[in-house]
Amino acid sequence: MNEEPQRTGAQTAGPRPNTLNIVLVEPRIPQNTGNVARTCAVTGARLHLVGPMGFAIDDRKLKRAGLDYWGQLDITYYRDYAEFAAKNPGVYFYFTSKGRRRHTDACYPDGCYLLFGREDAGLPEPLLAAHPDQCLRIPMRRGERCLNLSNSVAVGVYEVLRQWDFAGLESTGQLTACTRAIEIACFPVNLDGKEYIERRDMTNDEFYQMMREASGCPTTAAITSLQWLEFYTRFADEGYTDVVHASINAGGSSTYANALTAAKMLAEERPGCQMKIRLVDSHTYSMVFGWYLCECARKVRNGAAVADAVLEMEEKFAKVEVCLAAYSLKQMKKSGRVSAAAAFAGELLGLRPIISLNDGVSKVEAKVRGDQNVMPAMLKWVESRVPDMKDTPYMIAYTASKQRRDELVKLCKKEFGHPPMCTFQLGCAVSANTGPDAVAVIFEGKPRRLCDYAPPLP
Repeated sequence: MNEEPQRTGAQTAGPRPNTLNIVLVEPRIPQNTGNVARTCAVTGARLHLVGPMGFAIDDRKLKRAGLDYWGQLDITYYRDYAEFAAKNPGVYFYFTSKGRRRHTDACYPDGCYLLFGREDAGLPEPLLAAHPDQCLRIPMRRGERCLNLSNSVAVGVYEVLRQWDFAGLESTGQLTACTRAIEIACFPVNLDGKEYIERRDMTNDEFYQMMREASGCPTTAAITSLQWLEFYTRFADEGYTDVVHASINAGGSSTYANALTAAKMLAEERPGCQMKIRLVDSHTYSMVFGWYLCECARKVRNGAAVADAVLEMEEKFAKVEVCLAAYSLKQMKKSGRVSAAAAFAGELLGLRPIISLNDGVSKVEAKVRGDQNVMPAMLKWVESRVPDMKDTPYMIAYTASKQRRDELVKLCKKEFGHPPMCTFQLGCAVSANTGPDAVAVIFEGKPRRLCDYAPPLP
């Protein structure tokens, strides 16, 4: 057959210098191909996909990995390797763990092709045997099988570009114009009669250990109106026009109300102050709202209007939910969240509570017996809250145990089909109540009709 192979995406008029071709032969995993597509888009390399492939080209996992870049690609599809080879004469380099030379030892001419095989088998052995001098190996430790496909492509691409002195690419950047970094107001914590400031006086891990050794239960205090007024006054003196303040949920702390009072105090003390304070009740805790505040800041720095970025953040807060599990009831007994009798019976029977934490309200959704059943029960509850977790962003939180964190990440990736946006440790405000042995899944559920926990600023 003589028809041209299917080509989509960016096209160029006439020849262009320093053309690099990336060839994936029978790729099996869509996420890998999506990541390779992203690498090709940002470097200007042409992508050739050779069938048969292990997925449909419209696979949502493939598009998720390279979605923002798909329209910038110069991409061509082929039924099989014979069609590709017939249509593309040129200098080929075969990346394989069986190569005799390092990938840095080759000299890459303009228009060359870097070939990579399928994830489970690599390039066909007869093809390698026919071109032993063109087989290249990326150095690895002895006994290790191979790098991830998309990582291998990135290593190869940037070695070629290095040899070409990164021709046609932007090699320098510029820092964003002066904007204040996000500031974190730290809570005071009292434990066994001594007051600490979280983050300043101890790390999270140190706090977890302090809880284990303490005779009493830690308590946290709200940040006062005068403390917030100091923040706002300093920002006004420094000339800021907007302050976006995401607060711990108003239903669980007086911190939001104190900030509201501070904003009114500033208006009274400085009637001519033009700085706009956008105070937002997150309806949640910890990095759960910190993540979305960081996203809000990123959007503003990239040119979005402050009001639009804040509105989008508030829409996220209206959906975010927390599913938390505590592996020990000791701290909950100390804090009074469960009775001593219930805690004793729970520990005796090996019962572990699965707790939802939404809009500042905690609720025991289930009790499971045995540590091994905790995480499956968490995921079952999470999946009951959304139509499909395969398209739902989520985060993982943990306290002292990195082993439990890694176990939960692994289980979620298997069940949901994609990794978490981030993992983070729970701070003092939450772990003071859950104890040092807890994990959580945070996800974007269905939009909720939020009650007016926090009145908006006038």
